[in-house]
Amino acid sequence: MKKEKLLEEIFDSAEADDLRRASLEAGLGAMQRKRRRRMAVRGVATICAAGLMAAGLHFLERNEAEQHVSSITNAARPDLEIINADQLIAMFPNRPVALIGPEGKQKLVFLDETSEPGHPEN
Repeated sequence: MKKEKLLEEIFDSAEADDLRRASLEAGLGAMQRKRRRRMAVRGVATICAAGLMAAGLHFLERNEAEQHVSSITNAARPDLEIINADQLIAMFPNRPVALIGPEGKQKLVFLDETSEPGHPEN
């Protein structure tokens, strides 16, 4: 009988209610923080994976395009020599020239000409 009375006093008191409420709120807060952290890690991992895939596809497409251009050029004219930008510029030692545009789509521009070849000035 003494045990039952002691248990009733412990579990029926206002302090026990406050303790239960505080314990439940602390547990709920911990679970919410854990869930937010897990969701943030998952989001960052998804973004990183998407970025890596995009970068991989970009380099794959670029490599395939370069190989395609090279194979077309070599197949059409086996006697054709492919040169790089430095070799091209070196072919015009006494003229100011520049390569304009993104790599692979550059145009050779002669800086000492005032008009384009085949287009006389007016």
